[in-house]
Amino acid sequence: MDTECSNKLGFEDGFWNQLGEAGPFQLTRALLAAAKRVKSNSVSYHFAYRFESLVARQPMTFFSAGRALSRHNLAPEFVEPIGRCHDFVLQKGRPCALAPMIPAFQKVQPELTKLIMASINEYGVTDEYLIPVFGPFGINAVISFGFNRPVTEVPKSDLSSLEALSSIVHNRIVVLYRRFADEIKLSKREADVLHWISRGKTRSEIASILAIKPSSVDTYTRRIFKKLDVNDKASATLKGLAAGIIHPN
Repeated sequence: MDTECSNKLGFEDGFWNQLGEAGPFQLTRALLAAAKRVKSNSVSYHFAYRFESLVARQPMTFFSAGRALSRHNLAPEFVEPIGRCHDFVLQKGRPCALAPMIPAFQKVQPELTKLIMASINEYGVTDEYLIPVFGPFGINAVISFGFNRPVTEVPKSDLSSLEALSSIVHNRIVVLYRRFADEIKLSKREADVLHWISRGKTRSEIASILAIKPSSVDTYTRRIFKKLDVNDKASATLKGLAAGIIHPN
């Protein structure tokens, strides 16, 4: 990444090169800093696996610009339409604004579109710049920057820099998950539990499938989290996919 591009967001010299060694916290800070500099109200980072067995169960990670990182699950009625929106962006293969797509959504699902837009508007967002990012191991995502104005009013140089940053951050995060893959040793039972976690199965459902006690599922889950160095099921799924421990099919 050249200095001219980095200066468009006002980052110090060497910023882009430093991302190659950054950890998850620094990468998150970079996204938040970029959002603040372009006066974006929000950033969402949605891992879109594009596997029917997984996509409906994945949470959205939401970054409110200038605030701490938080994670929340999408409302059940939002999952499928937002997933289709992200699939469309990934299939399109290039960034796009949300606002021009709203009329088409309204024709198909007017009430649901109204609810989703009301949820977005709570953050002061009226339009989003949706950036598809394609990572190694088939792990793709859509990183969205929300604005209180049309995306067309955002300088093109800022949008280009956001695209470059998003691609670098996503690839770096996926690689970080993969780095210690060879050191991860799960037992057969732990791998089985992780497999069903990735499919969105509940504690009780996993216990029934594997013919074990729910308390045993909890024990295996804690061991999985410790070995993968994660704190939640979504991260465990992502790291398991990146490490080749679990598979989408």
